[in-house]
Amino acid sequence: LAEALSEAAVNLVWQGEAAMAFDRLEEALALYRKAGDRWGEAQVLYRLGGTLVDTSGDSLGRDMLEESAKILQGLGEKYLYVYVLISLGVNDTQLGNYTSARAHLEQGLAVAREIKHPSGVADALTNLGDVCRIQGEYLTAQFHLEAAYKVYHEHGSNVWEAVVLCFLADN
Repeated sequence: LAEALSEAAVNLVWQGEAAMAFDRLEEALALYRKAGDRWGEAQVLYRLGGTLVDTSGDSLGRDMLEESAKILQGLGEKYLYVYVLISLGVNDTQLGNYTSARAHLEQGLAVAREIKHPSGVADALTNLGDVCRIQGEYLTAQFHLEAAYKVYHEHGSNVWEAVVLCFLADN
C-alpha cells in the first residue's frame, strides 16, 4: 500500500496536484515507518522533500532530504543517495549557498562514478557546471557541462542534453 501511495503521488506531482501528492506521500511515510522499512522511508522522504523544495521552497523539504541522505548512507544504498545529494545541491544553488551546493554535487558525482551510474554522473556534472557558471568560473563550468553533454549523448538522454546546451549557451 505504501508503494502504491508513493507511486500515485509521483503521478499527482506531474499532473500539478502537489497538495494531493503530499498527502499520499505522508500516508506512505507513516506506513513505511510503522513497518520499519528504512529504505521505503528514505525513498518517501526524498520524494516528499523534493516536492516541498520544488513547489514551495519549504525548509522542511530540505530537512527531509537530509534525513533521507542519512538513512541511505547508513543503509549503504548508493543509487538513490546520488539523487538525494544532487537534490540537496540544487536546493543549495537556489538558496545561493554555493559552497554547500558544490560539496553536495561533488559528493553525488563521486558516488555516481563509484557505482558507474551515467545519469547520476551527468546530472551532477550539469549542476556543478551551473554552480561554476553562476560563480563566474566559466572554464570550469565549460569543462563540467561538456563532460555532462558527452555522457548524456552517449547514453541517449536527449531531454537533458537540451538543458546542458542551455547552460553552455548561458556560460
